[in-house]
Amino acid sequence: MKSFKLRFLCAEQIEYEGDCVSVVFPVEDGYVGILADHSNMITVMHDGELRINTGSEMLDYAVTDGLVQVKNGEMMILAFSAEKPDEIDEKRAEEAAIRARIRIKRKRSELEYRQAQADLSRALNRLKVKHRG
Repeated sequence: MKSFKLRFLCAEQIEYEGDCVSVVFPVEDGYVGILADHSNMITVMHDGELRINTGSEMLDYAVTDGLVQVKNGEMMILAFSAEKPDEIDEKRAEEAAIRARIRIKRKRSELEYRQAQADLSRALNRLKVKHRG
C-alpha cells in the first residue's frame, strides 16, 4: 500500500512523525479514514480513538478534540491530548466513568448534564483503547 507522511502532535509532545498507510480519526458523526493521495482538507477531530497503520504496526491512541489537516499528500494532527494504551491508568478511567454516571443521574443543570456526558464518553474511550492495546 502507498504511504504518506504524518505528523501527530499534542500539547505535551510529538506523538508520531513518519510514514503511514492509513489513519482513522473521530469526527462529530463517526470516523474518517485517510489514505495516500487524499484530497486537501481541514477538519475538527473529536474525542475518541485514533488509529494509525504504519504498514508494520497499528498504533492506537485515546485522543481529545483537535484539528486535522491533509495537504499536498501529507497529514498533520493537532490534539489537545493523546494517550497510548500503556499510558492509560485503567483504575482512574473507571473511577472517572463512575463519577460521570453519578453526575448524569443527578442532572442539576443542562450544562452539568452535557459535561458529565462528555466526561463519561472520554472515560469509556480511554478504557476501550486501554483494552485494545
